[in-house]
Amino acid sequence: MGRLANYFLRGLLITAPAAITFYFCWVAIRWVDGLIGTTIPGLGLAAVLAGVTLIGAFASNFVTRGLIATADIALAKLPFVRLLYTSLKRSEER
Repeated sequence: MGRLANYFLRGLLITAPAAITFYFCWVAIRWVDGLIGTTIPGLGLAAVLAGVTLIGAFASNFVTRGLIATADIALAKLPFVRLLYTSLKRSEER
């Protein structure tokens, strides 16, 4: 009986995080659907994906390149942040 209980607990430890993640994703998509005011399930997910894509397009614009360059310079001047930021930036460029 003890071995069966161990198997159950191990199975629970493996499936619970996946189930909880799925549940929170479902709740978040339904919440965005409610914000949009639609009855079509998943339209919120499409809206979030479109929004992220638009933000990426905006970040690629010439106007925001100057802001990003200014932020790069500012972060590179901060003493403790500089070490972490420059390391992450170098690893991103590879």
